[in-house]
This record gives sequence, structure tokens and C-alpha cells, in this order.
Amino acid sequence: MLREQVRPVNAVDAAIAEALRQREREPLTPVRESIDSATLETLGKLLDDPDEIEPWERLARALDSAGLDAAALTAYERLAGLARGLDITDWRRRAPYYTRMAEIERRRNMVWAAATHDRVVNRLMGRDNAGGGGMLELEEGDLYVVTAHLDPAEFSRLTTALPDHPLRHDPLRDPTFTKQNSLAPPPSGDAASDDCSFLVLDGDGRPVVLVEADAMGDRHLGCRETAILFTRLANDHPRIEAAADLAVRQVRIALEWSGCNYLMVERGQNEPLPSLLRAWIAQVDPNPIRMTSAWVDLSESEEAIERNYREAHRQSLRWGRRNIRIERTDHPTPRLVADYVHIHRAGHRTPAVTAPTLEKYLLAGRMTLYIGYFEDRPVVALLSSRHGDTTYYWASAKLPVGNKPIGHVVLHQAIMDARAEGKRRFYFGLLDTHGNYSEKTRSIALYKRGFANRTEDIIHYGLRL
Repeated sequence: MLREQVRPVNAVDAAIAEALRQREREPLTPVRESIDSATLETLGKLLDDPDEIEPWERLARALDSAGLDAAALTAYERLAGLARGLDITDWRRRAPYYTRMAEIERRRNMVWAAATHDRVVNRLMGRDNAGGGGMLELEEGDLYVVTAHLDPAEFSRLTTALPDHPLRHDPLRDPTFTKQNSLAPPPSGDAASDDCSFLVLDGDGRPVVLVEADAMGDRHLGCRETAILFTRLANDHPRIEAAADLAVRQVRIALEWSGCNYLMVERGQNEPLPSLLRAWIAQVDPNPIRMTSAWVDLSESEEAIERNYREAHRQSLRWGRRNIRIERTDHPTPRLVADYVHIHRAGHRTPAVTAPTLEKYLLAGRMTLYIGYFEDRPVVALLSSRHGDTTYYWASAKLPVGNKPIGHVVLHQAIMDARAEGKRRFYFGLLDTHGNYSEKTRSIALYKRGFANRTEDIIHYGLRL
């Protein structure tokens, strides 16, 4: 590992740090007599009931003041995790924990670890780390890495010159649109992201493997709102397997550099994984998260597409055709954009994009806006986006009209419009059909799955160093 590991200052420091890591009292037994009663009592309470922020803050400060560096760092890390679990969007709340960790590490001459936590603080405070150093670029034989962080101009030149590749049709990772939206300077109070993407090239400068990745705040290392893929650009290349393994090693560098605690990687059905990634998965034995990738194959006829909808969806569609009037626009039409804003405000929803951003994307031809009207009142707003041969169900919001199924006909219209444009598929993204995250995400997944005529099982792995 590049991040230095703190050495405990004494046996008490080592025992407390280990007890906090294991969340067990047993490591404290040999040194109980050397720990003051107040600290011992606090430790016991937190190990029994470990989820309260305030006692953890008192403990971290006490350990810090006592110079028990290993234990203090463990406590601050635990604090950051607790706060992140309570509200991941409360970014700045967690910055002081990482600041103090960096100060302790700097005092202990842990230069790489301190710089890593400085980067986390910057992102939490809304500042990216562009222009900073520290990111290593690996080489192996005639293979070498070019990162977006160290040489953004060269990375952009190389990726722009690439012939067609899968990510251009992947709405979750599209480097020409989704990436620009994700890595744009954040609104006030939001966290910034660092671009950790890179290419593996051969001795002739030919791109062999592409990895799009980023780190937002103190979340995991992933790719926008999803997981990392190792995209093979030259399957026939004689060094493709070596290039894929070099990409795995570079991802480990990005994980260390970014200060993220773990990364998310994705595997589809029958998708080959680099050998080093398979070994990593086997070593840490992660609990896989199972998702469903779902889409509509637009090569089928309109009748076949509609016939494949779930029966309840088809009934809702018939009601919608009688009762919902739909308007769409590919331009920043002021009245429709105003209705988009109204629907979100009236429904106490945060828009997927702000009105100015929506207008920009409409002008660029990357989005379509749909507004559904019930009795001439705007009640449904839906956004679709274009990514190569794919149209994506970006987001929607509704104002309930009793229990009427007001959204189905608007989504159906977006699907049929994508077909008329000559797109290959209408994509719903990765659906939480297994209820990994909440009953709400499972309910949303079942709704979208009812429109899809194609699915693929996807596995996400959370991997730590």
C-alpha cells in the first residue's frame, strides 16, 4: 500500500485501536489497568451501542489529546463513516474529521496518507483536486497508463479520437455527456468530484483498455452514479490480458490516491474479468449486490413493444390515452420548462437538473422534455437523454391525481419517440429488483421492469484494499 499505516505509540494505543476496529472488548483486556476509568467506560458504551455521533466525537478528541494516534485515527474514521451513513449529502459536516486525521498523519510523517485525506477534505468542501500531483501512472513492458488527472488534455485527445466504443452508448458512463454533467463544478454546499479515469496504451500509442472512474466527496470510487467497468477497446490485441491486469493495478492506485474506502466494480453476464480482479474478489470475499439491467429493444414493432408491457401497465396506458395530454420539446421552450420547475416545486422534489442546465442540454440536442397534463394542469414531467444509439429514461416527477396512473402514457410516448428517431434501445438503467437498498428502490425497479422487454443480471462488488 502507498498510504502509510500508523504505528501505535504504545500497547494501550494498539489495544484501543484494535478494539475499535473489531468492535469487541477483548483486545482491551491486557491493558485495562492502564486505561483511565472515564475512557474505559466510554469505550464500553460505544462498543455496545456504536451508532451515536456525539460520544464518538468525545472519544476521538480524548484519544487525540492523549496522543494515542492509532486509536484516534480509528475513531475519526469511524466517525466519518457514521456521519456518512446518517446523511451522505451532509458533506461539510464530515470534513473536520478528515482534517484532523491529516494533521495527525502529517505529524507522524505519514506524507502520502495526509495528502490523501487533504484531497478528501477538498472534495467535501466543494473543491476538486485538479492540477495537483500524487497520482502515479503505471507501466509494464510496452504498456503504459495515461490518466485524466495528470494529463487531462492528452487523455481528452486520445478518448475523442477513439472509434466507436461501448461507453458512448452507455447512459450511466457516457464520457461525452454523463461525465460532463457529473464532473461539472458543484452547486454551493455540494461535494466536488475528482476524475480518476485512465487509458492503458501499448508501445505504438494504441488505446487497449479504458476505465472511466471518479471519486465524489468521501464516497466510494465508482463511475458517476454506478460502478466501474474495464472496457476493452481492442479484444484482438496480443497483450489484452496484460493490459486489463495493468488497469486493475491502476485502479488500486486511484483508490489509494482518492482516499476512498472502497471501490465498486461491475460484472455483467458472461463478461470476462481481468485475472487480478478475480483474485482480488476471491481474496476479500465481498458480498455481491445483484441488480437488473433493463431496456426496451426498439427493433421490435410498436405493437410488439406495447404487447410486452405488464398487463397492469397496458391498462394504465389505456386510461392515460383518454385522460392525459402530452407535450414534448427538444428546445428550451419557456412555458414547458416553467411547468417542469412547477411540478418539482409543487411535489417538493429536487429536479434532476436545474432549469438553466436543462435549457443547455435541450439546446445541445441531448435531452427531450415531456410534460403530461390532466385537465389542463401539468402533473407529469419526464426527461429522456440521448447517448449514441441509446435513449435513457433520465428522470421523472409527478403530482398525484388520486390513485390515477398518470405517468405510464408519458413514458410510453418517450419510448415510441426513441424508436421513431432510429435508436436501438430505450434504457432504464440498473434496477434494484432485489431490494438491496430500500423498498422504495425496489418499487421503482418493478415499475420500470414492467415496460422492459430485455434484461440482464448484473453484479456489483465492493472491494477494499
